[in-house]
Amino acid sequence: MTTTSHIRSVRYVKTFDVIVVGAGPAGSTAANVCAKAGLDVLLLDKAVFPRVKPCAGALSVRTLRLLRVTGVHLPNSIIERELFGIQLIGPDLKPVDIYSNSSLGCTIIRSRFDHYLVQKAVDAGAKFLDGHRVNNIEWQKSHISCHTNQGRFKGRLLIGADGIGGRVARAAGLRGSFDPGNTGIAIEADVLIPQEELENKINTNLLALYFLNIPLGYAWAFPRRTSLSLGIGGVANELKGLPRLLHIFARLYARQTGLHIPPLRKIVGHPLPATGFKQPLVANRVLLVGDAAGFVDVFTGQGICYAVESGILAGRTVIKAIHNQTFSGAALTSYSKIAQRRFGEELRVSRSVAMIIHNHLYGGFRLLRHIRSLNRFVQDIATGQTDYYRFLRNPLKSLGKTLIAEIRARFTCQRGLR
Repeated sequence: MTTTSHIRSVRYVKTFDVIVVGAGPAGSTAANVCAKAGLDVLLLDKAVFPRVKPCAGALSVRTLRLLRVTGVHLPNSIIERELFGIQLIGPDLKPVDIYSNSSLGCTIIRSRFDHYLVQKAVDAGAKFLDGHRVNNIEWQKSHISCHTNQGRFKGRLLIGADGIGGRVARAAGLRGSFDPGNTGIAIEADVLIPQEELENKINTNLLALYFLNIPLGYAWAFPRRTSLSLGIGGVANELKGLPRLLHIFARLYARQTGLHIPPLRKIVGHPLPATGFKQPLVANRVLLVGDAAGFVDVFTGQGICYAVESGILAGRTVIKAIHNQTFSGAALTSYSKIAQRRFGEELRVSRSVAMIIHNHLYGGFRLLRHIRSLNRFVQDIATGQTDYYRFLRNPLKSLGKTLIAEIRARFTCQRGLR
């Protein structure tokens, strides 16, 4: 698959209706939605596509449904494995397998997935320029100017989809840098394993999540066709020596599964926002989407579904703004309100749920083995149909059961990553 760029390195070609900075799932989705409505769209990215993107690469059913709203149906060539369950491993290293009769989602490789979404935006009419790093942004009376390393471009509106460290949010005065307490970090290694060995040693339709006393985080093993994504993620200021922990986890996983895990050669990492929907999202002629807006579930680390949904909502807001010729921050606040209504509360609550569960891992896993309704709660999270309120509806009752199980479990289990 090739991605075509409709324009090359130039000065002011024309004024685009919208410039999207960042061609990840949020930016490509927003570009696709706007282009399908007939807008002149320019999509920029600093990397040359297809590019490597560190990510565990799991898409929930919710994400797939949102993609279909934009007319994107993933072909089999993009889907690595279809998922029908989750394997949860607690500090006692005893697995809890939760199966579903229907698909929970699939795994993908982000470089191929992101490249495919860019191509769908281009097919819809967006112009794409990779290898264009935005160095400066200027606000003019009738437009915004984006100065890149290869040219300058004008747009009536600007969508910032350039991630947690993106330039758009800072230039617009929407935020500075994320502090370590509100920043997550994840590292990953893609481990090549013959397909036959994978399918003989593990259930390749299960996601494996290891909760091993990693502060507000977990380790994972996600199956792909001929490889595994092995990784660890959590809150940045709580995690030390992540590469060492990942090597330890790889050896632990090899012992548990019988897989031959070669030495980890290339470990890559990336930061994630862990704010739970706190920062402003719009300014004069600017909207933020995806990681740039802080849209990540702190408990699960899931961000792609919120990236896609925010891309859809921002795209619709831009279409309306262009139609009405209203570009002020006040005129764009409808985007913030809709995003808050659609998923703002679940992102806020996700941090509280993460803290409760990680403070009671031992008892929580004991309960998980015996309370069937918690299995449904886990399935909801996996599919993206998150209902954290089911967990928090009666906190005294839930915490009482957890505390009893916690005390019992701690007498019999004190294991984790050491």
